[in-house]
Amino acid sequence: MGRERIRRTPHWLVGLGAAALLLSALGAALVWQPFSSRRMTEEAQRRWSARPLDHYLLKIEDQYRLPSRMIRCLQDVEVRGETVVRVVQNTCRRPAQTVSSLFQQIIAQSEPVRCIAFGCACDLAVDLRATYDRQMGYPRSVSISWVTRPNWHHADFWHAGRQLGKMPRCSQTATPIDRTLTVALVPLDDAP
Repeated sequence: MGRERIRRTPHWLVGLGAAALLLSALGAALVWQPFSSRRMTEEAQRRWSARPLDHYLLKIEDQYRLPSRMIRCLQDVEVRGETVVRVVQNTCRRPAQTVSSLFQQIIAQSEPVRCIAFGCACDLAVDLRATYDRQMGYPRSVSISWVTRPNWHHADFWHAGRQLGKMPRCSQTATPIDRTLTVALVPLDDAP
């Protein structure tokens, strides 16, 4: 009786399969994170809408970190019926906010900005992370980072590479910005 010959899979084929599996998992994670974040925001917004608090004090600490400095401002406002009725303090350069306007801001800022340099060779990617109050749903903290990324799937990226003689350095086209909002909400009693 002769020995049976065992066929072995070439190592490169195993490596290729592992790389494909890893890339698939990474792609799923990149797609899942924004979807998961958006879903969490929508669920929190539903909680807030289901049990709206008519009268509250909203305190927001807003920090921007730029490469050269840190900008910090505070908002302390009284809100009734999602309308600001009294501004206790506002050192920020924008109108005072309510919980509803915070949700609108989170949703608006979670979208990437397309085509920021060399036509559409570079995009401004957004990494937004938020935590919400478990019972009432209002945002407790929001962390947003903006960073430029190459837009490899657009023809402008490759066209810019040919024109420049090298691939565009998207990281040098815009300043990275990190923003952190810390929110505190104090219910106010409506009793006279």
